Amino acid sequence: MDELIYSVKEVFSDFLRKELTGYYNIPEYQRGYKWNEANIVALLNDIEKFRQETGNAEATFYCLQNITLVKNTNANCFHVVDGQQRLTTLLILLSFLQHETDSTPLLLENKLQYSIRPETHEFITKQVLTGHIWEKETVPERKDQYYIREVARSIQAWFKENTATDKGKFLEILLSRVKLIVNVVDDKEEKIFSSLNGGKVNLDGADLLRAILMTRAAKEKYHGTSATSEVREFRIRMGMELDLMNLWFGKTADYFKQFISDQTIGMARINRFDFTTLPINLLYLLYYEYRRNEKESLNFSFFEYGKNSNGNPDDDRWEMYLELQEMYAILQRWYNDKELYHYLGFLFFNFKAQTPFRDIYTQWKALNSRDKFLKDIQHTIATRMLDRYLEETEKAAPDYQKCLKTMTEAISDFRENWYNNDKELYQILILLDIFRILDSKSIKKLPTDYFTRKSGQKDGEDKEHILSQTPRKDNGEIATIKTDWERFAQSEDFKDIRSQMQEILNHSDAELTEQELTQLQNLLNSAGLNSIGNMVLLDLRINRSYGNADYAHKRTIIFQEYMNQKYVRPHTLAVFMKGDIDAREATGIPLNRWTLEDIKRNTDKITKEIGKNFNAWLTQNN
Repeated sequence: MDELIYSVKEVFSDFLRKELTGYYNIPEYQRGYKWNEANIVALLNDIEKFRQETGNAEATFYCLQNITLVKNTNANCFHVVDGQQRLTTLLILLSFLQHETDSTPLLLENKLQYSIRPETHEFITKQVLTGHIWEKETVPERKDQYYIREVARSIQAWFKENTATDKGKFLEILLSRVKLIVNVVDDKEEKIFSSLNGGKVNLDGADLLRAILMTRAAKEKYHGTSATSEVREFRIRMGMELDLMNLWFGKTADYFKQFISDQTIGMARINRFDFTTLPINLLYLLYYEYRRNEKESLNFSFFEYGKNSNGNPDDDRWEMYLELQEMYAILQRWYNDKELYHYLGFLFFNFKAQTPFRDIYTQWKALNSRDKFLKDIQHTIATRMLDRYLEETEKAAPDYQKCLKTMTEAISDFRENWYNNDKELYQILILLDIFRILDSKSIKKLPTDYFTRKSGQKDGEDKEHILSQTPRKDNGEIATIKTDWERFAQSEDFKDIRSQMQEILNHSDAELTEQELTQLQNLLNSAGLNSIGNMVLLDLRINRSYGNADYAHKRTIIFQEYMNQKYVRPHTLAVFMKGDIDAREATGIPLNRWTLEDIKRNTDKITKEIGKNFNAWLTQNN
């Protein structure tokens, strides 16, 4: 593990000697050289910036990412499975600098060969290594020779433009402090090449960061000592710790990926921080969100040199590892705390865009109190939910108690059409699930994918009327036949408005008009059928299994699903299985019935529960 990372000089000398090989071979299945002016200029700018910022700090280095090699003992060489672009570019750049500074070119002689393109090998040997390519006009005969010439000219032009850059010092930096992660693998090289380059994927960010942590952070921890055995033992322990973190994030990935902004997730896909393959990348992405400044992008260079919090530049990678450990421990605590798990989950799943992880994490560290932090999270949920009730002119100085009054009035109003208020309806119903879970010792955590309404044609869920809103055809469309509506009106559930429904039906023909259907629906709505007290969230597989059945039939199917270990939301289950038993016994209403009176009672209960909790959340921080 001591030699995972090698300087450019070591890559072309000591590493080959140590491995008893003579050169790197670009095998026949590799594509030709493809770097251009933009690629080489970006690299030169990066190295120059690194040189200026780090000065003579020998402990720091610039990582040119990785090369992947397979040893060929018969040919006394390494086949380059991934990294030929980097090695060829380094050879061109080193040749130029050695030519300009009169340094010996022996370091590069016969160190890079092309199996399938002997003309390219000859071009590099006769034109690049000799320096002729910078002294006279060269005519490429093949495509990769053209790219080699373009890069060579671009290097020369860059140094002419950057006259303040000392070529000798730049060469020293390039040889000793520009490094590569050397990945030697034992497998069939064609198989490895296919997996790496079939999708043009290099080592993942987690692989690169692991190499940095295990080589550099461990040395920084024991800086100034000769405790080689302690360093090695610590690296073994660190490797085990990183593996355990990766396993844990694999189990919790669906939860914590919602804590990460969409922008960062997009950058993770582009820059190979794939948390589906290596879940520990979630920790690195969250660390990036916490530590980044406005100008920093998510890439390997963000982590490469560690982070300096204590003013000592010699232990920055070790500092970063300690901060990653701390964040991991905090995230574990959040996940294992029943209240924090549910309220943080609800906040990030429903209001991620308005809730940067950095703010929440900073809040936790600043408060240093679990209970105060929980109150702050609850307060944030309340204000996020109530923001929709603010007028534009009120946002500068919001009166959330006034908003809460408006919200609870809307919940308690039987005539309020919650069926068409999807987002707020879903959020309130999910909060009711959370309240029931937290009030019970036996109900397990809300599954991760239930913090919002599940989408999907097969395994999604949708809002459902507890008491059917209208008679419907088999295809789900509203029935238009008069006799269907007359049977519907005869139900005991609608005895309070039966006469009004019948009056509309008495004046209709065999098929109802749109106006008559609208009148009937408005009447039902006024009785509370679209109120929040008559709404639940239900999996589509359950919903579709009973069509437009009555409450008793729905209740039977939901109970069967629950007994068969199918997940049913706690609030939905409570409505269909228990309801308000005491009140039912007092009124003589059987448990397999759901009436307009039940809707009113359930609406009132929801109003009180939301009002009580939100009022407490708004006032507990005052």
